Amino acid sequence: MNLNKLFLTSTLLTAIFVTQSIGQISKVDYEDITGQDLSDKYNVITTAVPFLLIAPDSRAGAMGDVGVATSADVWSMRWNPSKYAFAEKDLSLGISYTPVA
Repeated sequence: MNLNKLFLTSTLLTAIFVTQSIGQISKVDYEDITGQDLSDKYNVITTAVPFLLIAPDSRAGAMGDVGVATSADVWSMRWNPSKYAFAEKDLSLGISYTPVA
């Protein structure tokens, strides 16, 4: 009895993981979906809000986005909020500017 359950379970798991989902097909005919020929266009959306990848801290950004390894400062909320326990000052002010290209 246990051997039959094991065989059935392994067969179902193999069927689930081996079959390819329609959403994962690499070549899709967009003309059927949209009614337009979009074969020569790139419709890849890399992220919804790419500006969140820009480091607000100039010191950590210059060091290759290693803000976790720096001492506690005003930008600790972005990298590691637990660094605030080791802050030497009670208040600080940070101003960040990212130019638009």
